[in-house]
Amino acid sequence: MHLEHLRAADLNLLVVFMALAEERSVSRAADRLARSQPAVSRALQRLRHMLGDALLVRTGGGYELTPTGRRLFDELGGMLPRLDRLVGGAAFDPMAEAAHFTITLTDNAAAVLVPTFCRRVLPTAARATFHFRAWHEQGYEDLLHGRVDLVLNADDGHAPPACRTQTVYEDRFVCVVAAESPYGRRLSMAEYSAARHIGVSVLQGVQTIPQAQLAQAGVRRRCALHVPYFTIALRSVEGTDLVATVPRRMALRECANPALRILEPPEELRPFRYLMVWHPRVESDSAHRWLREAVLRVGRLAAGQET
Repeated sequence: MHLEHLRAADLNLLVVFMALAEERSVSRAADRLARSQPAVSRALQRLRHMLGDALLVRTGGGYELTPTGRRLFDELGGMLPRLDRLVGGAAFDPMAEAAHFTITLTDNAAAVLVPTFCRRVLPTAARATFHFRAWHEQGYEDLLHGRVDLVLNADDGHAPPACRTQTVYEDRFVCVVAAESPYGRRLSMAEYSAARHIGVSVLQGVQTIPQAQLAQAGVRRRCALHVPYFTIALRSVEGTDLVATVPRRMALRECANPALRILEPPEELRPFRYLMVWHPRVESDSAHRWLREAVLRVGRLAAGQET
């Protein structure tokens, strides 16, 4: 990068411009910057010369931004706080600094975490925006290439070894069946292996964690159909002889329907961890660290560890 225009620019002038644009007064901007009014006026003149535009024009009520001044103000509003934080090592403040985060997650994590995220995190992050994307088979590739900031997925052993991980919450599987099904409170392995199942395609058409645990026990289940989301599996069980094996926290949120019952699974289906996964390049970034702390806090709330 040559950045010839920036090499010739005095970036301190941008700080003066932001103060003027926000205060719309030379005297108030000078007080805020602890500089004299003539010094602020000279800085504005130099910036006007550098950019070839008046930037601010005097009106009866003070100063008004020109179209170029407005575009510069909008750009610097997000850029300068990030630069200041980078230089000074300050903490990220989502109430003062604009930021955008992209998070890939399964529908399980979305159902468990996102409602609490909206109630507990969004009110404290007025200038941050969040894009939650559905999990797909290239989710980790997107993370490695910087197309997403964070992945939320079950600990199925497929997270890239180069990435960092942390447990957000723990969960276990339950079996959801139609209310009229003849089963008791827990399915035996014989009942489970004889039943017809709804499989949830997590990765390459496989529901990875129960599939691996059943394989360790030497058991294969018979899936009558595969669906892409746990929510579809839960809503497809009613009035059938099918069994849906789903995370307990999600089942409890979705199964207010009296036409369904939640059963304990065979003991071979063990609890599992739900992880957030990120690339080491953002490990020390304060904005990303804030995001990870927010997700952990929501995970503790979802697990009932905080109120």
